[in-house]
This record gives sequence, structure tokens and C-alpha cells, in this order.
Amino acid sequence: MPLSHAIAHYVSRPGGSARTRLSLRPDAYPISPQQEELVRRLKQAYIGKAGKFYGCFSGDMAASPLPRWLDEWAHERLGFASFSAKVMQQLQSVLDDSEVALDAHLLFFVEQLLDGDTFYLFVVDQCEGLYIDSNLDMNDVQFLDATQILFGAKVNLTAWRSGEKNNYLSVLRSRGDKALTELCWQLVGFSDQVDTAAETTAFLDIVAEYAAELPEPQARACRQSVVDYCLEQDKGGEPVSVAKLSEHIDASQPEHFSRFVAHRQPQPKPELIPDRGQLRQFVRLSGRNEQLSVSFSSNCLGETVVYDQQSDSITITDIPSSLKLRLLQHLQQQQKQQQTSSTGPRPDTIERPLSEA
Repeated sequence: MPLSHAIAHYVSRPGGSARTRLSLRPDAYPISPQQEELVRRLKQAYIGKAGKFYGCFSGDMAASPLPRWLDEWAHERLGFASFSAKVMQQLQSVLDDSEVALDAHLLFFVEQLLDGDTFYLFVVDQCEGLYIDSNLDMNDVQFLDATQILFGAKVNLTAWRSGEKNNYLSVLRSRGDKALTELCWQLVGFSDQVDTAAETTAFLDIVAEYAAELPEPQARACRQSVVDYCLEQDKGGEPVSVAKLSEHIDASQPEHFSRFVAHRQPQPKPELIPDRGQLRQFVRLSGRNEQLSVSFSSNCLGETVVYDQQSDSITITDIPSSLKLRLLQHLQQQQKQQQTSSTGPRPDTIERPLSEA
């Protein structure tokens, strides 16, 4: 893994009126397999989490000076340890002005790849566990839980410096803690959120138009191919290149789909950040309430699943064999219960008073 910089600091703030306490590491870690493995796990957890938000830095450098310090570090006016310490001091300031409680480690990493540099910031909790040593004694141990990220931020440094994109910054929402989320978003200066769900929906509408011009078997394959490709890119934490997707759809006409998309977009976008929920709904229709849950492939609509809008009803044919078996068993049980209730209890099971026994 091309990890170039890594450091960790600690913050403790019980909440209420208590003051925030920092514990700062004086210098960056020498890169080792331990740091590389930790970053790999954190990245994997970050990529795997749904509901990431995309945008850019706000212009308010006074309230959120992270981009200015990143720039000073990039131009070697700040060392990496000094840069991360400034971020921690800013965190201390915003924590003291809030009622948020936080007891965690902040991990700062920079990764250098062929296609650009990336900065990561993770807020990670330290957990307690047990381990058995070489003498088979059981001992307490503390460890970083890389699977449960309290907060994460990712900055595509190359895209940010070029100024060509407005979605170079992605952040997580802290589950169940809105106050912590807002505080961390303020810390990194997150702004101008990109509506990935709306953009994905608009893109899939174009895909549907494109597929409608194909014979039905090819149309189905096209829709599924688009979804599979986009989900695979999302799984790897990568945006979808429309040009590469076009090649994937039809290698014999690699630019056909991309030209179709460009003609239908007011401002053609070469990349898409896919939304998983919208992608899955494109090829699968589902819904539920307290008593009913229905899910089926969109390819079934109009064939084995017919919706009557006037009566607001669905007719399903070619029922799955497992469901058919359950239905038959349930009907048999209902028939037995009805027969028992209609005939009443057998004479030899009627209870009599003790005086008649």
C-alpha cells in the first residue's frame, strides 16, 4: 500500500461543561505493515458504509481552516505532525463550544497512488476485549475497532488542487449522533453537498431511454449490466466513468452509450457517484408495510407480475416453488382448523362433573 504519512492523536471530552483534553503524538509514524494494515481496514469499512455524502470545502476559512492547513502542508510550510496538531486544536475549540461528548482517537493518513493523492481522517473508538497469551492466561486488551468508524472524511487532494471537480470531499454521518456529525462536518469544512440519489436517478432515466431502443432481451441485459458495473465501482469506492461504462456495455461501439448520455444531459458529466439504493431499485421493485413485504425483479413487471392501476391490485403468476409449498401447507392447516371448529369436540373429550363420574 502506498502509504506516505500516518499519525494518531487522542481526544477526551466527557461532555457538559467539562474541558476537552488532548494527547498529541509529537511526530508521524514510520510507515510499517501495522499502519498499512490499519489503513486497509479503515478504508474497507469506510467504502463499505452506505450513505456517504459528497461535496467540497466551504469558503469560511476562519470557521473551518482545514483546507488552508492542508495547502500549507502540501507546500511544505507545515510538517505532517504540526498540520494534524492544528486540526486537533481546532477540534478542541469546537468541542469546548458544544455539549458533545467524545472519547476517541483521530487518525490522519495520506495515500499516494498513480491517479492521485488522498487524505483520510478517521475518528475511531478504542474497545476492550480479551486475549489468551502464550501461557494460556486470559488478559484484558484494548484495541482500535476499525469496523466501527465514528466519523470519516476523505479528500481527493489531486482533484481538489485542480479545481475541476466539486465532489472531491466525502464524509460519513455519525450514526445516531447528529451533534457529533455536525461538529465533525464543521471541523473539516464540508459544504455544497452533492445529491447523489437525485443524480443517480437522472442518470438511470437516461439508461432506461437507451435500453428502450434495444430489443427486449438486450434491453434487460443492458440495464442489469449498468447496475452491476456501478455497484462494483461503488464497492471499490470509485466513481463511475461514463466512458468506461460505455465500453463495458458495448465493446463493439464503445462510444455509443456515452454519446447518448451526453446528448441528454444539459451539462455532460464524465463521472457519476452512484447511489446504491437507486441502483437496486432500478432492477428490483420492492415495498412493505406492517403486514406485507413484496420484492421482485423489474423484468417481471407486465409478465409474471401484473399491476392493475384501476383496482390497485397485483396479480402474480409463476409463483416460486418454495412460496407455493408454504401456501399449500398454510391452507391445509386452515382447513383442519375449520373442520375442528365446525364439528366441535369429540364426545369422549367432553369433561363431565365429578358427581357423574
